[in-house]
Parts: sequence; C-alpha cells; structure tokens
Amino acid sequence: MKKLTEIVRSTDTLYVYWTLTDLCNFKCSYCPDDLHVGTYARSQRPGFPTDIQIDTFIDNVLTKHLNGRFLNMTISGGEPTLHPKFKTIIERMSGSGSIEVVTNGSRSADWWRDMKSLPDKVTISLHPEFSKLEKINELGLFLLENDVDLVFNLMCDPDNWDWVINVKNSLDATLHNRINAKILTDHSNGPTSGKPFDNYYQEQLDFIKVEQSRIAGKDERKRVHAIYDDGSKTNLNAFDLINAGQNSFTGWSCSAGRDGIRVSFDGSVYAVCGIKRLGKIDTFALIEKDITCPQLYCKAASGITINKRAPTLTPGQ
Repeated sequence: MKKLTEIVRSTDTLYVYWTLTDLCNFKCSYCPDDLHVGTYARSQRPGFPTDIQIDTFIDNVLTKHLNGRFLNMTISGGEPTLHPKFKTIIERMSGSGSIEVVTNGSRSADWWRDMKSLPDKVTISLHPEFSKLEKINELGLFLLENDVDLVFNLMCDPDNWDWVINVKNSLDATLHNRINAKILTDHSNGPTSGKPFDNYYQEQLDFIKVEQSRIAGKDERKRVHAIYDDGSKTNLNAFDLINAGQNSFTGWSCSAGRDGIRVSFDGSVYAVCGIKRLGKIDTFALIEKDITCPQLYCKAASGITINKRAPTLTPGQ
C-alpha cells in the first residue's frame, strides 16, 4: 500500500486563521464557552486587540510577512460579524488574496449588501438550535449571485436529528450541493480536548459521510496536493485523512509558523497548529525554519494542509 510522504500547497502561500472575537449571539449547547461568552470582547479579561493593533497587524501581514506569497486568510469567531471593525477589515484585505469568513449566518442579506467589499469565500454554519433557514436562503442566494464561494457547514447534532434531515427540504435547491455535513466534537474538557461525539447511530454516521462536501473551491491557488512514495500525486481533502485516521505527522518536517499562523481573540499569535507561540498580534515574528512535529495528531484542516514532509528513511527501512 502506498504511503503519504508529502503535503504541498500548489501556490507559495501564507495561511492566516484569525479568531477575531470570542463573542457570539448563538450559544449552542455543543459549543465550548470560550467561543461565545465574550470575556475578551467585553474587556472582562485583558488582551482583546485594539483598533490600532489590528491596523498594525494588517499592515505587517501585507507589507512584511506576506513577502510576495499568496494570502489565504480565514476570519472566524465567535461570530466575526459582531466585531465593530469587521467590514473595515474585509475592505482593507480585499484584493490581497483569498479572504474567507466563517459565520453563523445571523446577519441579514441587507447587512452584507451594505458592505463595500465582500469576502472571496463565506462558510455559513447551520446550527439546529438557532439558525433561521429562511434567512439563510436569502443570504446564500445573495452571496452566490455576487460570485462569493459558498459552503454550508451543517452541524449534525444527534439530539436534533429531525432538524438535520429537514435542512435539504428547507434550503433552496440551488444551495443543496453546498452542504458539508459535520460531525460534532465534544469540547467538555476545554476547546482543545475535542473528540467526536460517541452517541451517533450508524445511519447518522452514514448520512454524514454521504453529505460531506467534495466541492473543489473556485480558486486554483488554494489547491493542496498529497504526494505518495510511488511518486503519484492527488488533490488532498483534509477531512478524508481525518476520517481515515491518517492525520498523524509525528516527526514530519512542517512549515507551520512560517507558512501558517493562528491569531487568537486574546491577541496571541501561534503556529497554525498551536504548537508554538510567536508573539502578539502587532509584534510577532514568523519562524524561519521548518519545525519537527511533536504532536500525535493534526486535528484541524488548517494544520493538515500546511506544507509538510515525512522524515527521510534510511536504506532497508
């Protein structure tokens, strides 16, 4: 059986995952408190970036850290559209690469219509306890009409399964092939302790597997390739590796911290997988050399799709 030996982005890329705020207007039962209580956004805890720090971060990314590379930035939360500088950030970053937003879709189509610049991609999470599918329909159709790459992350709550099954009946038919079914993760021991919920029935797991999106995004510059020991190369879907349990890269050489960073809502900047802290949002420095991965598993697509290479084997191994 052929072995995966390398993961390579098709374009020299700086990937930025920016958790813009810890405030959310939804309080889903399966979501960790850290992502919706707003203790940083409400200044109950120190560190929430100021407007000046945010402007400095954007300036540094565009003029210093990007250094001729393609920028792939994902902005999430919490609910990022609640941040008072959200529209300004999108406007400033527009045209610099691919700017993506992960949102709960609670803002109206008219709110998005008022933006001077739209993101290149929007991922709308559908939550059974809060999402209003009539509003989602209007927003989804508006984004598609304006050439925005669109995905729906359907949060498959086993305790609200009738709603999950009903989504296709409630969404406009034009939007059906944009659905990506997501298995829920248990974060009861903290946001980094996640493991799949274990209370799914087999037919529910089968539904999730069938409804996992295989839509290739429109932007060819964001393609990621898997390279094998026989020299073959395929397009990589990170969730396929996770589902197959092939997301362990212990000992691999990885460019996280140089080609991929994560910005937290407390203003800290890390290598995209969180393995190393790089500094604060307005003063951090990228790692100059690849790191050797010490983690047992790479749990997020943002980390899996960063350039990485398996350790070289000696003859006979």
